[in-house]
Amino acid sequence: MQASKIKNVFLLALVLVNVFLLILVIPQMRQTKNSSEKAGQELEQIFSRRGIELDWSVVSHELELYELELDGDSTAEQNAASLLLGSAMLVDDGEGLVSNSYVGQKGTAEFHKSGAFSAVLTEKENAGADLSQAGRELLESMGFVLHGDVVLTRESAGKYIVSAVQSLEGAPVYSSQAVLSYDNYCLTGVSGVWYSTYQGHMGNEKCISAVTALVSFLASQDELGWLCTSVEEVSQGYIEEATPSLGAARLVPVWKIRTDTGEFYVNGLTKEVSMA
Repeated sequence: MQASKIKNVFLLALVLVNVFLLILVIPQMRQTKNSSEKAGQELEQIFSRRGIELDWSVVSHELELYELELDGDSTAEQNAASLLLGSAMLVDDGEGLVSNSYVGQKGTAEFHKSGAFSAVLTEKENAGADLSQAGRELLESMGFVLHGDVVLTRESAGKYIVSAVQSLEGAPVYSSQAVLSYDNYCLTGVSGVWYSTYQGHMGNEKCISAVTALVSFLASQDELGWLCTSVEEVSQGYIEEATPSLGAARLVPVWKIRTDTGEFYVNGLTKEVSMA
């Protein structure tokens, strides 16, 4: 009985502590939200004076993103190869430092350290009438985390592709897309870029805010010579950064700004603006 009372007192104390923390945090959250909305309203006016329509509602929720260093996961790679090819066997072709090649009863596959991969399937199996579902299930079975849903595109009579963008840290990886090719409802090939794993955060520098990204974008107008009349979407994600190393890849956080005339990336660490 005494133990039960002690437990109840302990649980009550935890509840009171949580309530107290909420009382402290909620005003700070409201203040941050109000500050962001005020900055957004000011930016709308600044863009308007430059002849560009900006509605703050098109700016996505901010994520806490950092630069990521990636290195291929041999286990995930082997599992994906086996899933695509059947009993996949690693072929030692002397290129192991750069890529790994696999052969199986259904075809061949190659996985590069950079994240690029491809597979050619010679043994055709009917995937069913719903190619979107079939493609989604295959990618998820491989361990490819989807950002949003897959996209089904008809290329010609009987030929379709299913494409998908990878998600890391809850954000889309703009440089990572998997494409599945179907011919008469049979999977014939897979290609694209897939980062099967990553190793922690690179440093402590956090991605810049949407406000900073938009200011940097506007400031680049004279240098880059871009013209637009409206900003249609502002979203956060990753792109791959070129590195001299063949054994790893790096992803840097960016803000992607879609306008009525084109798309741009604002580097989330350096604020550099480039065409997407």
